Amino acid sequence: MKYTVRKGDKHMNKLIYEYFTSTSAYSGSHSKVKKHQLKISRYNIPKYAILNGKYNGRKMSYDTKGFYSSICKMAIKKKNGYFSISEDYANAETSYKIAISFAMGMLAARIIANNEYKISRLYHFTDSRLNTRLKRGEMAPDWFGLDNKGNAYLFESKGTISNRISSDTVDHAKNQLRNVKSVTVISTGIKYNYTGIQKHVIGSCFSKYDKVDDVWHIHDVDPEEDGGMEFTINIDKECFKYYQTFILSMELLNIPYQRVDIGNQYYYRWTDVNEKYYIFGKIYDLIKSGNFNENNSYSNLNNRVDQLLEKMKLPAHIVADDISTYEDGIIVSGLDAFANA
Repeated sequence: MKYTVRKGDKHMNKLIYEYFTSTSAYSGSHSKVKKHQLKISRYNIPKYAILNGKYNGRKMSYDTKGFYSSICKMAIKKKNGYFSISEDYANAETSYKIAISFAMGMLAARIIANNEYKISRLYHFTDSRLNTRLKRGEMAPDWFGLDNKGNAYLFESKGTISNRISSDTVDHAKNQLRNVKSVTVISTGIKYNYTGIQKHVIGSCFSKYDKVDDVWHIHDVDPEEDGGMEFTINIDKECFKYYQTFILSMELLNIPYQRVDIGNQYYYRWTDVNEKYYIFGKIYDLIKSGNFNENNSYSNLNNRVDQLLEKMKLPAHIVADDISTYEDGIIVSGLDAFANA
């Protein structure tokens, strides 16, 4: 079966991205920032929510998948072409509001990692499988990722319904980033020292923009600080778990997948009640092959996946309106996004 994509932009809305060069710039003048609009498909929300729910290598049940997806969907609404805060989120009880803000901060980190820093796969840095040596009472940042040039990044996520993250919260996030002195990637032996790692506090906020109230803003703060502790990460194993968790989540739907052709390449697709989920077929086949496991430390999987992603091309006429981004070979779409050619 071959498919093409319907055109249109009914599911694309904008949010505002602002970059601050330091924590002092964030607490001071807004003139010290870079600022632009990002246009995001609503289908990135269930995609990234599922990936954010992956933690400590555990399978994700159908209800859990729905929870992570719905908590972010209910937080924002479409208003005059922008994502803005929903009444449900703005008026939630305080404890619920805190939980939703946390989820929105985690979602924001995925969006910025992909759109601004070209990181196709972001990994939970606090996952218990990672070899960390934190001092008692200290906390590590949320995320670690490598961009398409092999540069290392650390992100700490924060969220609020207010128009900016509080100074105390930003300072706390800065300290979490400072707790990392280095990260060694086991599979390559590359050691990223603190000065060689880009560090970012990512904040989800809401404020007026273009005469629209409470537009979703994502703030990106560079703390410019030195770090302390050393970490190691097996990026090949994390890559395996990244895709395995998605596949296991789909298998828990108890729905058989279909092999479909998009352009001149094949994907595996699962159809849920309101959405369709795809994974690039060659990546699926790698994960399911049994050739990558603890015995061989998942050797060279990350490079194999990167090579496949370089060859993954959707047809040129496809527009990212009714589908999520596909930088990692995973796509979430509406039920009718792909029409028969």
